[in-house]
Formats: sequence, structure tokens, C-alpha cells
Amino acid sequence: MFAKYKDYAFLITLSYLTLGLIYPLFGYVMALCMVTAIGISIFAGRKWCGTLCPRGFLYDKFLGHNKKKAIPKWLKAKETRWAFFAVFMSVFAWRVYLTGGDVYAIGSVFITMGIISGLIGLGLGIFYKTRSWCAICPMGTMASWFSSLRAKPAALTLAADCRGCRVCEKSCPMDVPIVSYKSTEPAPVADNACIKCKVCVSTCPRGAIV
Repeated sequence: MFAKYKDYAFLITLSYLTLGLIYPLFGYVMALCMVTAIGISIFAGRKWCGTLCPRGFLYDKFLGHNKKKAIPKWLKAKETRWAFFAVFMSVFAWRVYLTGGDVYAIGSVFITMGIISGLIGLGLGIFYKTRSWCAICPMGTMASWFSSLRAKPAALTLAADCRGCRVCEKSCPMDVPIVSYKSTEPAPVADNACIKCKVCVSTCPRGAIV
């Protein structure tokens, strides 16, 4: 069931962005996705990003899980993420304010901002890893922040017998330094950049990640 969702979820993004250009109320589908992502983050961190996000699966579908150049450190930096968040959300809020509360105009704002951010993400995914957009996605940034407010178990645990081959890190779409959490005891991989996709779990040759 989930595998089928991953295969076709990209159609959700393509549909509401395309139909939204004709009928702006489809823009509220994007609003629903945003609210859902934040809601899930309170209890499960960035699980939405790696298991449900239609845009993420859109990039996966058309760009593949590439192993191109790593996500630049400056792009993943906290300062960059929050600066982008401030600019993006300020522009979004200003455009919504200019609509005067017209529901159709607000829907159009969601659509245009969705297209713009989608193109930015596409560009990043072409030059760097497929999910590079996830490093600066405003919803991802908020999800990481909300997740950090709650003390809860990490999504992944690295076994003590990990040999440090770093196959997991090479496959990770977010370049999480998984092996850096290695310890003499099973260690939690507590990284807010983790999108809970568990690609590392399926690629580890020793099954050292659970």
C-alpha cells in the first residue's frame, strides 16, 4: 500500500499545481499539506518529509535517488535555513495580505509560491542530491523546530557492531552523518535533519541500523 503511494504521490503535486492555475481553490490542497506536515512533526519529527510528502516523491520520481554532489554545508547551515524561512514566509504573508482576504486570490498565492519553490527545489535537485530542497524547505525547518521541543526517542538506532563503511551516509538523501553517532553501545541517531525515510536501513550491508 505504502509502496504504491510512493509511486503515485507525485501526481498530487502535479495535479493541484496545474489545476490551481485554472481554479485557484486547489491551492488549499497545499495549505492542507503544510498543516499536516507541522501536525505530524509535533509527534514524529520530519516523518512527513520522508514518508508522505508529495513534492519529495515528485523529485524522487523525476530525478531519482541520485548520488550526485553532496548538499553544500552552507545550504544545510542553521543560519541559511532560517534566513530562507524568514524571506519566504514574509513574501508569502505579504502576498496574502494584499489579497484583502479574497479566498480565490489566497488560493492563487499558494499556487504561485508552490510553483516558485518547486522550481527552486528542482534546480537544487539537479545540481546536488535529489532532496536538497528538503534542507531549506520552510515546512521542514518548522517541523525540525517543533520536533526539537519534544523529548522523544530517535527514529533510528545504530548498532555497536557498525563497521563505519558509510554506505548508509552515501545513500542518505539528507547527508546525515549517521556513523558519527557510533558508540560502544547501540546509539540513537538523533539528527533533526533526518526525514525518517529509512533508506539507510535498507542499504546498510550489515543490518546495523534499525
